[in-house]
Amino acid sequence: MELFITIILAKLQMIGYGAGLFIRSLLLFAFLITGIWGINQYLQKLQYHVYMQNQYQRMFYELIGHVENIQVDLAKTQIASSPEQNIVLLSDIWKQSFAAQEKLNQLPVSHIALNKTAKFLSQAGDYSFSLSRKSMEGKTLDSKQLETLQSLHNTAANLTQELQNIMNRITDGKINLGELRREGYEGFSRVSNNEIDNDFEKVQKKAIDYPKLIYDGPFSEHVENIKPMGLTGSEITLDEAISKAKKFLSPENVRAIKKASNGQGFIKTYGLEIIDEDRQRNRPIYMDISRKGGHVVWMLDNRKINKPTINQKQAVEIASSFLKKKGFENMVVTYSFSNKDTVVTNFAYLKDGIICYPDLIKVKVALDNGKIVGYDATGYLTFHRDREIPKPGLGEEEARKLISPNFNTGKGRLALIPLDDKSEVLCYEFKGEFQGDKFIIYINAVNGREEKLLKIIENKNGIFTM
Repeated sequence: MELFITIILAKLQMIGYGAGLFIRSLLLFAFLITGIWGINQYLQKLQYHVYMQNQYQRMFYELIGHVENIQVDLAKTQIASSPEQNIVLLSDIWKQSFAAQEKLNQLPVSHIALNKTAKFLSQAGDYSFSLSRKSMEGKTLDSKQLETLQSLHNTAANLTQELQNIMNRITDGKINLGELRREGYEGFSRVSNNEIDNDFEKVQKKAIDYPKLIYDGPFSEHVENIKPMGLTGSEITLDEAISKAKKFLSPENVRAIKKASNGQGFIKTYGLEIIDEDRQRNRPIYMDISRKGGHVVWMLDNRKINKPTINQKQAVEIASSFLKKKGFENMVVTYSFSNKDTVVTNFAYLKDGIICYPDLIKVKVALDNGKIVGYDATGYLTFHRDREIPKPGLGEEEARKLISPNFNTGKGRLALIPLDDKSEVLCYEFKGEFQGDKFIIYINAVNGREEKLLKIIENKNGIFTM
């Protein structure tokens, strides 16, 4: 730069003082404008950095609050004496674990460093939900269940303490969450150099020690050992998995793909971390590709989503079109749920007019541009097969007569539903109302037993059941 200025000044001396004075003034003005622009850019970045630091600190505080609530509720289960009180406590643990996972996923920490913490929150919540359902049947907690809850409490207490230690490091300025966010993809690629990643990995080794949970929930260990029936094809290589990932996304926009993990669950996978051209300052896209057959098991894009430009109905149509383009035929929409800036739609497989609910695919659509930001085919890949569905032992009207006369039902339809132990049963699905509330009742189509009763919740966010 100094050499450049010297050359310019020498030239000015050659063309004369008057012209030189004019050009000097012009250069000075240009340098001044450049300096003002640079300072403005710096201040904007500094302001954004402070904003992100505050946002992440708030999320971290809320995460600690949710884990503390889980710890307290787990302690209360040890002295609660009635099924009614247990229902309240166990349901709150489930809600708090869901909220904690949401905050955890928004922190600038790689999913590798969070996997054990996230699994603990998932299993603690689902185990509590499973026990709350048993309490609804009037059953009290037995000694084995209380022992498990006590073990979960101890883990939650350890996790709370370790999270508070990290929070102290953040407030002392030893960890700067906003700076981690500003580093972008490169910051995430250097897991070993990311302080908060290292801290979370230490937390998992030190604090996350909980029992194997055997219960009737989606994360139970005996269910995780199930052999996937929907995986087709031969074993693939990492390069083939990367090729599959590019094809699933928009290959022209992919900047980099690297292997992030080895999925060792009941579906063995290549865990991939993907960066496209537009997200140097945002989170990577994560994807799991099955080693057998190269199927996309799940995909998650945690990018920032802007102001909505499409509605929920349009998002459902986009999700339906997406599945058809990916080769999934005979998939029907069952439910959808809107979460402010995204819509998650559930699809189930339809065989001979019978809805097969175990064969489930979830698709998440961003409402700002209609792009797919989430995909989960775990249910479909686990249970989909050319199954033999038994013939009904009774007709629709016979099944309807087995329902309470207080329940005003509409037309029924046949559906294959999963039970808590992941076995399947053919039912008649009846939707109806009772005192203004909507319900779904499933009557076993073979023996007439009432298998399930679900309440339909409808609000501005969509339709779901509980």
